[in-house]
Amino acid sequence: MPRQLSEVEKAQIVSRIEEGWSIRAVAQLYNRNKKTILKIKQRWEQEDSLKRKIGPGRPKLTNPEQDAAFLGYLRNNPFATVRDAVIDTAFPASQPTASRRVMKSELKCHPAAKKMFLNEERRQSRIIFALNYIYRNPQFWNRVIFTDEKTFQLTYNGQIRVYRPNNTRMEICPEIIRGQVIGNHGVKKR
Repeated sequence: MPRQLSEVEKAQIVSRIEEGWSIRAVAQLYNRNKKTILKIKQRWEQEDSLKRKIGPGRPKLTNPEQDAAFLGYLRNNPFATVRDAVIDTAFPASQPTASRRVMKSELKCHPAAKKMFLNEERRQSRIIFALNYIYRNPQFWNRVIFTDEKTFQLTYNGQIRVYRPNNTRMEICPEIIRGQVIGNHGVKKR
């Protein structure tokens, strides 16, 4: 299905018809049906307008300013959930509608990066550790046990999600303090 004609194209169609072009020639030029060109001509003659009529669909509950405020909240608070954003911004639509607005935007929901930011100090400490233990024999390494710290909670302690544009995982805002969990434009301390 061809895209809709813009107002500029409709104005060009009307001007070509007024110049003496036939309906068929204009239809071939714009790759449209003759009936479409005829309707544009009749609408111009009757209503003196080329604007598209409002569609019959259900009107949106939100306006562009509310959508921008909602998405701006998620950009500034990437660790917030859609539900939190709906409540804090007084978004007038339901949570599923809010989720659809997020899906249509550039923001995507990703797991937060859990790696510490690798700065020069950490890089040097890793090299020093490797150089200190490079000549140890296999028996030494068989006796080494590495453990991870575990936390237990009675409430949900699932994966932390963050809203950010694609390919911005390790971009960090300079005004944000770095903590243990790093995400785009935000850090959540544990």
